[in-house]
Amino acid sequence: MATLNLIPNPMVLGAQIGVFYLNFIAVKKLFVQPYLSVRDRRQALTFGSQDEATKALARCDRISKDIESRYIASATEAKADREQLREQAQIARQTLLSAAEKDAKAEIANVEKQIREDLATEKEKIPGVIKSLSDEVYKLALI
Repeated sequence: MATLNLIPNPMVLGAQIGVFYLNFIAVKKLFVQPYLSVRDRRQALTFGSQDEATKALARCDRISKDIESRYIASATEAKADREQLREQAQIARQTLLSAAEKDAKAEIANVEKQIREDLATEKEKIPGVIKSLSDEVYKLALI
């Protein structure tokens, strides 16, 4: 009968361990490390780009909110300036209208005074004109 020898042969075991380590190093250098390198680079590019995109979007949101708040402040300031200019224009308009009205009243008063003086002068001439017309009618009646 055959006997079963369970004690390992140290030479065979050493050769198998040597072959295992050589295969382990070869697989690691030729397959695992390049794969891990490519995977890490891809992941860095993918997730790194996503992180950068997230940061850029957050920065964009902050800038948009800042621009919006500045726009609102500018619009409020412009509205206040417009109202102030409108009030100044109303005051200037009222001043011009009152000055023009005053000048117009003074001109009307001067014209009325001139008309009264001219009317008085013309009324003084009426008796002389009537006398000359009467004299002419008298002369024509005698002829």
